[in-house]
Amino acid sequence: MRWSGGCRTSARLSLPWIATVSRCCCSCATDSPVCSKHSKATDHRGIPMSEPKQQSKLPYIATAVITLLLLMAICAFQLRINEVAVVTTFGKPSVVTEPGFQWRLPWPVQQVRLFDNRTHVLVGTQEEITTGDSINLVVRPFLTWRIDDHLKFSKSLGTMTEAESVLRSSLSSLLGSVFVNHKLGDFIGVDRLSGLAQIETEIRQAFEQQLPADYGLAVEFVGVSELVLPADNTNSVIERMKREHAAIAETIRIKGETEANIIRSRADSAGTTRLAEAKAKAQDIRSTAMAEAAESYETFSEDVDFALFLRNLDALEDAMGPVTLIVDPSMPPFHMLLPDGGQVKENMNE
Repeated sequence: MRWSGGCRTSARLSLPWIATVSRCCCSCATDSPVCSKHSKATDHRGIPMSEPKQQSKLPYIATAVITLLLLMAICAFQLRINEVAVVTTFGKPSVVTEPGFQWRLPWPVQQVRLFDNRTHVLVGTQEEITTGDSINLVVRPFLTWRIDDHLKFSKSLGTMTEAESVLRSSLSSLLGSVFVNHKLGDFIGVDRLSGLAQIETEIRQAFEQQLPADYGLAVEFVGVSELVLPADNTNSVIERMKREHAAIAETIRIKGETEANIIRSRADSAGTTRLAEAKAKAQDIRSTAMAEAAESYETFSEDVDFALFLRNLDALEDAMGPVTLIVDPSMPPFHMLLPDGGQVKENMNE
C-alpha cells in the first residue's frame, strides 16, 4: 500500500495477462492511481517532497558589491594633499601631485608608490665627540629634510626608512669632522650662539656636498638639540672657562681704555682747535667793529649835538616796545619825551 497526498490507492497485482485495476480513494473517482488534485512528488521511498522555495537576491548583490570594491582597489587610488604618487607604466615613471581620487591600470601595467611630501625631522642619537682643543662633548644633533625629487628618490632609496638610515649615518660622520675644527669656546663661550650657528651652517653645507644628487633628498636645517659635558672633566672645563673668560674680560677692558684715551685725546684736540678758531673769529669781529666805530666817531665829531639826538632816538625806539614800562623821564633817552627835553639835556650837560 502507498499513501500519497492524502489519497489512498488500492492496487491489485495479477499475472501479466490479468489487467491491473487502480482507482483513487477520494471522491474524484478517476482511473489514475493518484489524481492531479492530490498528487505530490515523492522520493524513492514514497515520502512526499517539499516544493522548492524561491532563492534570495542578497548573495548576488553582496557578490557584486565585493567585486566592485576589488575593482576599485585595483584600478584606483586616493592621493592625499601631503602625498606625491610615482606611477610606473611599463617601467616608465611619472609623478602625480594633484590630490584626490585617481584612476590607474591594474598590475602589471601600472604600479603606484605613494611618498610623503612634508618636511620630516630626524633626531640623532647622543654621541661623544672631541673638539679641536681635545675636550670631549656629548652631542645630540637633529636635522630637517624632505624629498626634493620623487623620481630619483623612488629609483635610489625607495622608502622613508632607507632615507632616514642614510641621513643618520651621514650626520654621525659629518658631526665629528666639523666639531674637530672648533674649540670649546665656540660652543659655550661668550659668543656661543654665533658659534653654534656657524657650526650648524657648516654641517648643512657639508651635507649638500656629500649627499649624492641621485638620492633626491634636500636637507633644510641642521642643529644641535643637546650639548653636555661629561661628568669626569666638568670641573676642569669650568676652571678653564673661568680663565678664558677672565682673559677675554681683561682684553676687552684694555681695548676699552685704549679707545677711551683715543676719544679723549681727539676731543681735547678738537676743543683746542675750535677755541683757537673762536678766539681768532672774535678778534676779527672786534677789529671790524672798532674800525666801524672809528668811522662813526669821525662822523659824529662833525656835529656832536645832532649825533647825540639821533642816538637818543634810536635808544628810545628800542625801549618803546609792546610792553608797559615805568621809567624816569629825567634819565636819557626818556628825557626826549618831555616837552622841555632839550632844557633837561642842557642842565645835564652843565
